[in-house]
Amino acid sequence: MFEEALGPLNLVQHSALKESLKKPPLNVEAIFGTVDAITQKAAALINADTQEEFLYKNPNGWKRHSLQKDASLLNQEFNDFDSDITTSSSLISSDFLAKPLEPWALLEAFHFPDVVRQITQFIETWELTPATKFVVIAQEKSLKMPPFGERYFVEVHFSKPTPKCPNPLARAKSYFQINVSCLLPRDYPVNVTYRFEGYSSCFYALGPKKMSSNKFQRFLIDTIIHMKLAFYAQLEKCERLEVKQEKDDERKIHC
Repeated sequence: MFEEALGPLNLVQHSALKESLKKPPLNVEAIFGTVDAITQKAAALINADTQEEFLYKNPNGWKRHSLQKDASLLNQEFNDFDSDITTSSSLISSDFLAKPLEPWALLEAFHFPDVVRQITQFIETWELTPATKFVVIAQEKSLKMPPFGERYFVEVHFSKPTPKCPNPLARAKSYFQINVSCLLPRDYPVNVTYRFEGYSSCFYALGPKKMSSNKFQRFLIDTIIHMKLAFYAQLEKCERLEVKQEKDDERKIHC
């Protein structure tokens, strides 16, 4: 058709063809307005998530991780770790004994029971006081957090059972939150945070805000248990004094 328009008898058709091939002028103001609106909305979302629970940098970097590849590498690391350790654990530093953790679940492959299991493995890396036991309790409820995503809850109870008291009342509780963002790329890992009862500080299980130490949890847990033991001991003492006072009053009445 274009070759035909080049002929001397097709000047009108040629001119019409050129007009039809012209690109419409760009509406620069509309483009700037759209970009500005997107930027403002993104800034508002980031500012609203002050704790960086749903909007955060990818701790894995920009490289997309394959779950199957990560799993195979992890198994190899565990095998190498087990084959290298031949001495008593009491003679080896805690840093050397720290097994590599399984990579946290990605948003695209999120499955609540899997992350609960990963939280259990994460707690096992903490250097707790000997005889400290813990139980992980997955909460059935979840909380929608529009427009960010959804939040799941896990509760962990720590105690120090003894043969005389296998089920002690004094327990320290830790509250985990699994934040599943719907705004981030799907190859980002879920964000896991946790707090201890009686403390407002929020700790991160992964990412740049994660504490490098795995010993500070012991101090918080032991402090909570000690405070509860002291409270129960004082309560028991008050009850004994009250019972004693009642018996003394009864004796006085009979006398």
